[in-house]
This record gives sequence, C-alpha cells and structure tokens, in this order.
Amino acid sequence: MKKVSIDVWIQLLGMIGIIISLVFVALQMRQSQQIAVAGQQQARANMYVDRYLTFIEAGLDYYNVNVGSAFADLSTEQQSARRTNLWITWTIYENDYYQYDAGLMTEANWEANLENVRRSYNQCENRDIYEFYSQFFEDGFREIIEAFPNECLDDR
Repeated sequence: MKKVSIDVWIQLLGMIGIIISLVFVALQMRQSQQIAVAGQQQARANMYVDRYLTFIEAGLDYYNVNVGSAFADLSTEQQSARRTNLWITWTIYENDYYQYDAGLMTEANWEANLENVRRSYNQCENRDIYEFYSQFFEDGFREIIEAFPNECLDDR
C-alpha cells in the first residue's frame, strides 16, 4: 500500500473547498434572483393598487370605466379616465416586457400579461394611443404585440 503525501491531501482539501464555495455562490445567486423577482412582483402590485386608488379618489368605478361599459356609453370624464388609464397601462406593459426579458418575471406571469396586452391592443376606440406610443417600444415588444390578430381592421 502506497502512502499518500501530505501535499496530495492539501490539494484534495483545496479542491473540495473550491467546489463547496462554488455551490454556495450558486445558491446565493439563485436566492438573489428569487428576491429580485419577488421585489419586482411587489412593485407591480403596488403600482396597480395606486392606479385603482386614483380611480376611487376621482369617484370613478375602475371596472365600469375600463371593462364593464362600452366606450361610447361612458361620459366624457369616464372616456378621458379610460384613455389616461390606457396610457399608463402601456407604460406598465412596456416595463413588464423589460422585466421579463431581464429574467425578473416568471414565464407564467408573462403569459398572463400577454392576454392583457392583446386585450389592450384591440381596444379599437383607443388604438391611436397604441399607434403613437408603440414607436417608443423596443422592437421585440412591438413585434410580439403586432403578431396578435388585429381585431380592429374595420376601424382603420
């Protein structure tokens, strides 16, 4: 039986130490990513709450103005609130795209958001907002949106 020198043992312990350190760094990176994703989700939730509170403070029903009523059936004030909300919504969607692209949004959350983006894109009476704002979008985001079926063809 051959005797193993102390140098070999030291090298082995050094390699094991490096491997353990790399595993620890990988776990820390994963945890940091999870914290960043959770932080972004919390920021988005806060943003939506602030938007809903704005409607309450103005004495408007968010659902009625944005979802529950046809645009033509709304008062001028309500139509203005819906259009302003849509401007804000496009800003949020653009930010969501950046967050997703940076890996700070889960795939499931992004897929759910895409349905909302499609719905907003096809608010025909407000398509002019998208047409103006989209010139400032990143090409990848604009391509995703414009791949949706255009349900406003009669309005153009």
